[in-house]
Amino acid sequence: MRRIVLLGLAVVLLGFMAPAAQAAPRLACGATITTSTKLKADLVCPSGTALQVKPDGAPVVLDLGGHQIKGSGVGVAISGLGNAGLATVRNGVLTGFARGVLMSDSPGSRLKDLKLVGPGSDQADSVGVEVFTSPTFVLDGVTIKGYRSV
Repeated sequence: MRRIVLLGLAVVLLGFMAPAAQAAPRLACGATITTSTKLKADLVCPSGTALQVKPDGAPVVLDLGGHQIKGSGVGVAISGLGNAGLATVRNGVLTGFARGVLMSDSPGSRLKDLKLVGPGSDQADSVGVEVFTSPTFVLDGVTIKGYRSV
């Protein structure tokens, strides 16, 4: 009997001392991505910038995992402004934003296997992909519709 009690006490103590497994944090609207990340669920962002990509000198992949980032006709789905080089955004749908993707100073960045659906071509300032000072920016398997311009 004493052995069972001691064994049970040891198991309980080990349980308290063992590190708990931590789940990956869920992305929220307005988050800044600095390391490679995979979206685990659809994201609905009614205003502002949904996600900002800032590689900080090392390559970063934002994998949407087949999910959607949904807006309400305003804001930017994905932004990479200033030192956003070497960013890849792939595998999902960006829908309902005034700007689908806005990148600046992003040489070597890539959009791959994305579908961008704008708020409708009647919205005068809607742009699917807007890129500034970013030579060798690559679009690979990207579909853009519902924007006034690309």
